[in-house]
Parts: sequence; C-alpha cells; structure tokens
Amino acid sequence: MKTTITICTCLVLLLSPAVIMAADGPYISGNIGASWLSNADFDGKVPGISISSEVEFDTGLHVGAAVGYDFGDFRVEGEFGYRSHEFEEMTDLELNGIPQGDRDADGDIDAFIFLVNAFYDIDTGTKLTPYLGGGIGFAHLEIKDLFVQGIVRGDDDDTVFAYQLAGGMAYEITDQIVADLSYRFVATSEPDFIGLKDYNSHNIMTAIRFSF
Repeated sequence: MKTTITICTCLVLLLSPAVIMAADGPYISGNIGASWLSNADFDGKVPGISISSEVEFDTGLHVGAAVGYDFGDFRVEGEFGYRSHEFEEMTDLELNGIPQGDRDADGDIDAFIFLVNAFYDIDTGTKLTPYLGGGIGFAHLEIKDLFVQGIVRGDDDDTVFAYQLAGGMAYEITDQIVADLSYRFVATSEPDFIGLKDYNSHNIMTAIRFSF
C-alpha cells in the first residue's frame, strides 16, 4: 500500500493542490489531502468463530481529480477520488461472545469513489471565494489482508452508494488558476462484506483548478 500511496502522491503533486474559478467555462482540477476514517462497527464470522468489535483506523491519504464546468456562481463536475487507510485496532473485541479487550489489527481498506458534484460560490468581491456544495455517486470499497486476533480474514470488496458534503475557501491566483482549501465529509451506504458496517470519512484537501 505504501508504494501505491507514494505513486498517487507524486502524480497529484504534479498537478498540485477542489477549487473555484473566476472565468466561466470548462475546467480540470487535482487535489490531495489527509483523510480520517471514523470508527466503524465490525460484525463478522469465520468457520466456528463469530467476531464483534469496533474498528479504529490510521490517518489515511486522499488523492483525486475532477472535470467540470463553471457557470459563474454555480459549478458542476465529475470527480474521481482514491482513499486508503490502514486498520489500527479492534476495541471491545469479542470472539464467540467472549470479551477479548482491545487488540491490534492489520490490513488496508481502499476506496475508489466516483461522484457528481455541485458547488455554489459566494462572491465576496475579492480574490477569496468561499463555497458550499455536495455530491452523489458510488464507491468501490476493498479490504485487503485483514488480520483479527491472529485470524486471517482475507480480502473482500463491495460497491455501494456514496455521497459527500463540502465547504471551502478558494483563492484566485490568475484568471485561469485558482487554489483551494476544503473540508469534505464522505460517506457510503452500508457495505456488505467481511463484517464492516460503516464507511464515513472526514477529509482536509488542497487543490488547484485550471480553466480553459
């Protein structure tokens, strides 16, 4: 996973730091940032063993890109994002109903998220433009190499409905280039795999947009 993160980071840094545009018209953007996956309920089974716990995750990486159109005060875009987190700990772990306390966990969860977004830009008459928006779409979630209490849980994946809520501040560098800092809450419907019941993430991202 570390190799994947390094490659993705380098690609997005080539684009540089979701953003706002002074001029109407089409645009492309790239973004990168930190992602915090909320604790999630876990309820799964392997032959002869039932597992119940809450999962904690390490801070993860988000990278993404979008293609859109700016209508002035209103923007629409299609966005692709990739997020990756490592399992950190299973808290209040129970095996066959017997409490085991807290245990370290290993494995990764990756999310490939496709969204159609809409943003409203608030004109301040300056180079700074706050905005609000959101989007809907779908996410393909993959769990890899998950270990629980020494039990190999293996790999699994599922594709589910996804949505996001966003807000941020954009700064106009030139008529064609704008930088951005934003917060985005991204969540999905309940995935049907390997026992994980929730996928909700908080994300701080920097981005840059190029208009045509």
